[in-house]
Amino acid sequence: MIVNRIGIKLTSSLWMTWPLFVVLLASISVALLIPHLNTNDWSFVEALSLVIIVILALIPAFHSWANKTFDLFEPVHMVAFTTIISFVLAPILLIGRDQIIIGGMNFRDKLLEAIALAGLALLGFYLGYFLVRKRSHDARSGSPSEQAITSPVPNEIHKWASLGLLFSFFIYLIWFELTSLPLSALNSLSETGYYGLAFSQAKTNYVFLFQIRTTWIALLLLAYPARGRKRNQKLMICLLWLAAALIFALSGSRGVLFELLIATAVYGYMIKGKRPKIVTTLSTGFILLIAMGSIVMLRSRNQIPFTPNALSREVQREITDSGAAAGMMALLAVFPDMNEFIHFQLFEELLVAPIPRTLWPEKPRLRGVQNIAEQFVPRSHAPPFFGPYYAAFGYIGAILSMAILGAASGWIYSLWKRNQTNIFRVVLLALWFALLWDLYHRGGLIWGLTKVSYAMGPILIIAWLAKRHNRKNQTNSTYATNGSTG
Repeated sequence: MIVNRIGIKLTSSLWMTWPLFVVLLASISVALLIPHLNTNDWSFVEALSLVIIVILALIPAFHSWANKTFDLFEPVHMVAFTTIISFVLAPILLIGRDQIIIGGMNFRDKLLEAIALAGLALLGFYLGYFLVRKRSHDARSGSPSEQAITSPVPNEIHKWASLGLLFSFFIYLIWFELTSLPLSALNSLSETGYYGLAFSQAKTNYVFLFQIRTTWIALLLLAYPARGRKRNQKLMICLLWLAAALIFALSGSRGVLFELLIATAVYGYMIKGKRPKIVTTLSTGFILLIAMGSIVMLRSRNQIPFTPNALSREVQREITDSGAAAGMMALLAVFPDMNEFIHFQLFEELLVAPIPRTLWPEKPRLRGVQNIAEQFVPRSHAPPFFGPYYAAFGYIGAILSMAILGAASGWIYSLWKRNQTNIFRVVLLALWFALLWDLYHRGGLIWGLTKVSYAMGPILIIAWLAKRHNRKNQTNSTYATNGSTG
């Protein structure tokens, strides 16, 4: 009884510190942003719009805290966080420069509309997310910290995943051979490397083979025997994990590298039924932010001196000039004033893109949303997830596209919630949570579908194999039982 009272008192005291922690974090953030807060450059509506975005983004977190169901790995919190970074922090930094001039063009008059559209898109995400969560008959079989994988995963799953790793790596090597690129081109951090430039010099890109590397994340997680005692197998998968991380890092591929790191960390916590501490979460976010700018500097051909000031400028540039807000402002400047909404033309690439140019040498160049925008603006950065759908159908397209993303996120989280010890559902949620940052910041129909297909494909294939294997074993067991009783 005494222990229970102490536990309740401790839980209550920790709960009471959450509001204080949020206020403290907000105060520190404002203090760091004060140099950029020149009130002469702000309009009341702009400032109000940012406050509204922050309130909207924090609603799910405060609601779950109030109900004591907060789960850091719930996808809705990742999307809320990315919205704050891209459409609150980025605008503050952009307005601090007075005029928002990117590529020689002033986008200041489009900032308020971009912020408003981001808020509507977030509401659309909430609509899809919570409708699915409500309909999923969410079984509250315990808090996330009470559910852990305690039994070993069938060895067949690890075996199939390991074979998948070997097969996918072989395909990756074939891509190098077919493109006539030397393996040295993989190192973007060297003076002569960086296959981002070498892509254009290859005989053919075969991007559908190159993207096979995206499958490594799920395969590595499924191949690792977390609850087994097989040290040799664990060592082998750890070495393959390091090899994959090294390939991603040397090639300057921040997106897939961060997805590998985040998915692995989330998976590690989930199989133990735990969640990271606040200090760990904040420290990790800060390190990833620094790493984001560092990789860009290291892979740059401009020989940028690696100093704290240069790193700070690069991180700010990644959030502002190269961020989702800049990409959205570019689209708002083009559609529909300079180019009418493209409507269902957006989906034409679904018919053309899957056909390899080797089979169709005359395949037309896809006129994606960014390609169209770049005819009118000096430089079009990758827009947020809802950007292309705005270019096609206006505000309703942006809201509905985010509602679909929200529904998918809500379904994946509910799927895990109903069976938190299922290894496939654990890996699915860990990987989806890691993908959301990149999916939000790089809008594009074909890019998004390709990313999700390659990332999630191994999970679905191995789950199907496992289901067939179990069904076969059950059939054999039934025959054996009938034979013995006959």
